[in-house]
Amino acid sequence: MTVKVVVAEGRAPRDALGRELPKGTFAVNEKDLFWSRLLRDRDLVPAPDDAASPVAAPAAATEVKK
Repeated sequence: MTVKVVVAEGRAPRDALGRELPKGTFAVNEKDLFWSRLLRDRDLVPAPDDAASPVAAPAAATEVKK
């Protein structure tokens, strides 16, 4: 299940590959262990309903680029 999130104020989490996360709203799979940890630790918070359209979701934690 995907959920729209934003980076919490004062936090600077990175994705599983070490890249900075987008500044705006983006969607993540809350069932993925990597994203669920960021949600649980409050590095990511649910986006407000009035947020602008989401940006492209970052690569999944399990995705390997060659």
